[in-house]
Amino acid sequence: MFVWLQRPLRCKACDTCLPEYFGSYCNQTCSKGCLANKCNDESGVCVNGCLPQYIGDKCDQCTSGLWGEDTNGNLICSSTCNEGCANNACNDRSGICYLGCKPNWFGYKCNAECSTNCRSDEETTRCSAENGTCYGECLEGFFDHDCSKKCDDKCLNAACDRLTGECTNGCQGDMKVKGSSCVSASVAASLSPLMIPLSVGAGALVVIAVLIVALVCTLRRIFHRKREQRCNDDNEVVYANSSTPNLKVINKPVKTRRPVPTPESSAYSETSLYVNTGEGIGNPGYENC
Repeated sequence: MFVWLQRPLRCKACDTCLPEYFGSYCNQTCSKGCLANKCNDESGVCVNGCLPQYIGDKCDQCTSGLWGEDTNGNLICSSTCNEGCANNACNDRSGICYLGCKPNWFGYKCNAECSTNCRSDEETTRCSAENGTCYGECLEGFFDHDCSKKCDDKCLNAACDRLTGECTNGCQGDMKVKGSSCVSASVAASLSPLMIPLSVGAGALVVIAVLIVALVCTLRRIFHRKREQRCNDDNEVVYANSSTPNLKVINKPVKTRRPVPTPESSAYSETSLYVNTGEGIGNPGYENC
């Protein structure tokens, strides 16, 4: 019995792969770094060497200083490691500087320089390699963690607090310190602590007034709803006239405690009682609900 096996399309012969492929079933792709896309059928080692930006037996690593991959995740080594990477070394695929940053650079990819406003005091680096925070004080006239903000130009001697920016020596002339700024005396007075309770109190009064109006409206709606319900609970009284077959229907209030209306003629007398469903409301002798 003979069994015929179909040769994979990527095989040039039963024991040879087409260019760009290798493996027992010729189902693996040679590295893009191989010259002429040719690699050993079994191992995948590039037989003609590597393109200039690749290194390694299989040309599957980037030359020092390069990194990058395409949208399919293939290594293409088309980008340059950032200038701040120590030894110009970064991860082939992410570009992260795995040896850290050079002095005065920071960030995962060492792509940002420490502020020149950091006072170095002869240190090897002016700031943290993680977030750029200056190790020493700021140069005169600057503040914040990375010394990137400028003190108010009206600060006396251009001196301000390293973290808050508040003028440490006061302000020029008759100006007053307010936070990280210098303001005129009149503006400072309007921003005094006494004004804060007044503003808060005025706001509270407005809120209370709104709540009172809302409460009154709600109570009025409840009152009218209950009044309508009481009207619908009133009873109906039927009066009969002995001299005529006609009946006279008059609404008799029960729960509302209003006076009981009576027919215009004494010839009528009450004959029966029915539950009123609201009919007849508004007739003479009956007060509207």
